[in-house]
Amino acid sequence: MKSVLGRVIQYVVLLAATLFYLHALDHDPQPVQVAMLVLLALALVWLWVDALGTSAPTPRLFTDAPPASREAGQDPLTAATVRLLELHLSSRRPNRQLQVQLAGLADQRLLHVHGVRREVEPERARELLGPDLTSIIEGPAMRLNPSRIESAVRRIEEL
Repeated sequence: MKSVLGRVIQYVVLLAATLFYLHALDHDPQPVQVAMLVLLALALVWLWVDALGTSAPTPRLFTDAPPASREAGQDPLTAATVRLLELHLSSRRPNRQLQVQLAGLADQRLLHVHGVRREVEPERARELLGPDLTSIIEGPAMRLNPSRIESAVRRIEEL
């Protein structure tokens, strides 16, 4: 009851202020139409406030998938990698996302096994990576077929 009374008071105050303002500007307002317009505007504001509320949690646009939606035994990193591969293989236009991921894996392997950073020792890194993996990592966006992806991953594992 308290919120209804509060809303009625808000409506009366806003209606009076609007009519006073329109009279002060020497307009000849039609009270019924102004009352309907003020009621419509307040109803939209009240609907918005009621829908959002102040105690409701803020909705998150990007959320992690719930564990139930993943296959058994699949961690988030594996799920993201599978999604990346599926997107790469089904995309209409090639992009560099998979190549960037492969480059990151190769960089980690080069650093941990050989102590080589591609940006510091590019020639040594190219020698260790081999021509095929180097062309995948450093080349323009290209669609990689499953066998080429497999050979690139195998080469990274062999480093």
